[in-house]
Amino acid sequence: MKNIHQYLVLFAFLSFGIFGLFSCDSDTATIQVEDKTNFSLKKSDVLPGNINNPYDEAGWLHTELSKAYYETLPSDSSVSEVVAAVEKLASSNSSFNAVMSPDYHPVSISEVQHLLDHPITCLGDAVANSSLTTVAQLSFLNFAGSYLLLSANEDNADVFYETITAYESFVLKALLFTETDRRILLTTTSIARYSTYEAKKKPKKNTDPDWTIFVGNITAALEGAEYGTAEAVMKGLVTGIVQNGN
Repeated sequence: MKNIHQYLVLFAFLSFGIFGLFSCDSDTATIQVEDKTNFSLKKSDVLPGNINNPYDEAGWLHTELSKAYYETLPSDSSVSEVVAAVEKLASSNSSFNAVMSPDYHPVSISEVQHLLDHPITCLGDAVANSSLTTVAQLSFLNFAGSYLLLSANEDNADVFYETITAYESFVLKALLFTETDRRILLTTTSIARYSTYEAKKKPKKNTDPDWTIFVGNITAALEGAEYGTAEAVMKGLVTGIVQNGN
């Protein structure tokens, strides 16, 4: 782990202590969240899919584009080069085009660079600047803190899968979240779930998967999810690739 991970573990400990009032247990009835996208892919209950997450296509698509990117043996180094390469792949992917909205927001190079330059504070800033309700913000910070604590002590991909799906179940069941809260949270957790599972099952050489997943596929994905699935996939993927040093 990079030395910076020590600070992330500390952040996780503090967050868990402050926001520990949240739990993934709920006795409330499950709320059916309407999937308003025209996405045609079937959800999969094969790992690391979660058929109960109505926004599961985000993680699936993120993984597909990630695999396509690394299969090209890219030599991209700058944020702008990675953005161009990923956009080219995405534009030729029919599944990605299916989730793009008419008002799609392209990846901002300056925003990605800001995340990379401020790894300690970027999550708090992203959450504070989001349209999540206060209770959803606190819940997500608690989830992120729990995730980082787990990262410091666990390498089993199945444990991460179970932890993330448990949180997704809580988000679906709890009455305190709005439809926008659920869309943003479940889009982000889908990307985090697929990314974590892939990183733990098949870690790349000379990488720091926990750090990459946290900054790229949790914080960046959350910022992108503010706009939609396509933005969450693109921003999470680009940030993760650059953070990972390609």
